[in-house]
Amino acid sequence: MFGVSFSELIFVLVIALIVFGPEKLPEIAVKLGRFAASLRRAGDSVRREIYNSVYAPAKEVRMSLEERTRDLISVPTSPQTHADSGTPDNVEDKDGRPSSK
Repeated sequence: MFGVSFSELIFVLVIALIVFGPEKLPEIAVKLGRFAASLRRAGDSVRREIYNSVYAPAKEVRMSLEERTRDLISVPTSPQTHADSGTPDNVEDKDGRPSSK
């Protein structure tokens, strides 16, 4: 836990017990717990703000781009034309055979 071994944690607790005494130690533990909880809430709040300001708008942009891409893909293509004559390549004559232009 945080790079602290169990023996080091016990050592710190014994020193705290000696310095603060058995009467004050529970109060200090409660205050430290409340401080840790407030830090966690602040971190969650910052994380939520970052998500709402960066990821949510990016998701909207991505969805808009995907919708426009689908719209472009679904547009029918026009027949290709000869570069010099401007007529379509797949023109058929009145009998249904391709013309020989």
